[in-house]
Amino acid sequence: MTPGYADLILSALRRRPERTAFRFTGDDGTKHTWTYSETAERIERTAAAFGRLGLMPGNGLALLCGPNPQAFTVMAAACLAGLRYTALHPLATADTDRTVLRDSVSDCLVVDDTRFAARARPDGTKAISLAELDRIAADTPLVRMTRAAPRSTSSTPAARPVNPRA
Repeated sequence: MTPGYADLILSALRRRPERTAFRFTGDDGTKHTWTYSETAERIERTAAAFGRLGLMPGNGLALLCGPNPQAFTVMAAACLAGLRYTALHPLATADTDRTVLRDSVSDCLVVDDTRFAARARPDGTKAISLAELDRIAADTPLVRMTRAAPRSTSSTPAARPVNPRA
């Protein structure tokens, strides 16, 4: 199996573990710094936390969050866990969210409910706050992970994409 996106991210983060990956200010005004090593660990713990939440390779995960390091961590962890990842736009409406969640067949929505509380409870999709996911990930033992293969829904091999220009 060729390396996936999450494998490439983790390999880059592990090359220089002491370097600074992110500097940011939290919602409470506290300044934070994450090293490459800490970021890789957060990605692996978050990917394992998805399993604790019952998500399996091939399931869909959506994220409603502004541009911050946690969003990067969730995206990379979803890829590492073999989940289908969908980002919801921070400036969209609740109606747009419902459409995207329905069309993407997302099984779970991770939402920064400190910023998007009004959009945190979508119809028909399990939701978890970013803070709760962080708590679960912090309580999850660190296990070096490799990218999970998505589960197959068919016993026949996948058809090749058709090139419309051929």
